Amino acid sequence: MSFPKPFYSALVLCFGLLLVTGLGAVKPIETYSQELVQKAESGDTHAQYDLGMCYGLGLEVNKDEKEAFKWFKKSAEGGDSDGQVQLGVCFDMGRGVDTNQAEAVKWYRKSAEQGNAEGQSCLGTSYNNGTGVEKNLEEAFKWILKAAEQGSEGDQWITAVNYLSGFGVAKNKTEAVRWFTKCAEQGNKYAEEQLIKIQSNVDLPKAPIILRVETPSAAIAWLTDPKKLATLTGERAANSRLQKCVYWLAYAEEQGQKPEAVLNESAKLNKTEGTPYAGFVRWGLLENLKIAKELGLLTPEGMAELRRGKSATITKGQYVGQEAEADHVIPKAVCPELQNQVMNLELLPASLNRAKSDKVTERAKVFAKELHDAKLLSEKGWNSVESIKRK
Repeated sequence: MSFPKPFYSALVLCFGLLLVTGLGAVKPIETYSQELVQKAESGDTHAQYDLGMCYGLGLEVNKDEKEAFKWFKKSAEGGDSDGQVQLGVCFDMGRGVDTNQAEAVKWYRKSAEQGNAEGQSCLGTSYNNGTGVEKNLEEAFKWILKAAEQGSEGDQWITAVNYLSGFGVAKNKTEAVRWFTKCAEQGNKYAEEQLIKIQSNVDLPKAPIILRVETPSAAIAWLTDPKKLATLTGERAANSRLQKCVYWLAYAEEQGQKPEAVLNESAKLNKTEGTPYAGFVRWGLLENLKIAKELGLLTPEGMAELRRGKSATITKGQYVGQEAEADHVIPKAVCPELQNQVMNLELLPASLNRAKSDKVTERAKVFAKELHDAKLLSEKGWNSVESIKRK
C-alpha cells in the first residue's frame, strides 16, 4: 500500500526542509541572529535546531544545506527530538550530506521513541515504503497510529484508511469511522467525503459521529437512522439525538441551506427516502426547529448545548431561564415502542415537561393513528393508545 498523496505528513517534511509538524501547523522558528548563533554555539540543542532551520530555509541568512546539516547533527546528537527528525530528513533526501536511508531511520527512531509525532510519522512511512529498513506494514501502522493519537491529521487519515483496508492491522470499520471523524473534525475534506460514503454503505458504530459543520445532512442521516435507533437502550436514549438534529438544521439554515433540503438529503443517505418514516422524521424535526426558534434556543450558547445533545436555555417568552427538555408526544408509559423514536419527541420548557402526566392528549391520539396507518406503530401499540381513549 502507498499512503494517499495528500496526506503523508511525514514526507511533507522532506521537501525543501519545510518544517511542517505532524499536527498540521508551522512551528515557530527563531530567525537568524547573532544571539541565536551564540545560544547554538553554547550547546543549546533547540537553538541548534532553529539555526539549522534558518540555513535550510534561508531565513535571514543565505540558504546552505551543509550548514543546516551541521547544526541539525549537533542538535540531534544532543538529544533534541526535532533536530533528530530533521537530521533524518537530511539523510533521507541527501540534503547537505550523501543519502543514507538506514541512517535516516536511525534518527527517525530516536525521535519517535521520545514521543515526537513527526519522528513517529517518518518512521512509520519508512516501514511502509521499505526505505532504510525492511518493509513491515504492521510496524508502519504501529508508528503511524502513535502519531495519529497525538493529533496528526495526516496520520489520522492513514490510520483510518488502514483500518478500512486492513493494511498492517485487521479490518475494523468502526475504528476506521472513528479516525476519519477525528480527521474530518480538523477540517480534512477528504475525510468528510469518506465518512459520507461509509454512512451510505456500511453499518456505523454506536458512538455518535460529529462531522464537520459542512455536512449537516450526513450527521442527521446517522442520528435518525431507524436501524440505529432500534438498537438504543434506555428510556430517553434518543433525546440527545433530537437536540443534535435541531442544532444541525439550525446551523444549515445559518449557512443558507434550506432545512427541508437537508432533511431530504439525509433521507437519501440513510436509505429511507420516499418512506413514511422519512416523512414523519422530516415533519417532526421541522416542528422542533420552529419550537427552538420560538423559545430562543438558538443563541451561541444554546447552539453549543444542542450540538452536544444537551438541553438549551430558553431566552424568549414566559419560560425564560428554564431549560428546554426533550420529551415524548405519545407517553413512553403508554407506548414503549416509540420511546426512542426521534419523530415522537418534542422540545418543552422544563416546568411543562415535569408537570406532564401519562395522559394521552388529543393531538397524541391523532398522531398515533397516523403512525399506525403508516405501519410505523404496531397493533399492540395502537391498542394501548385506543384503550386509554375509550376510558
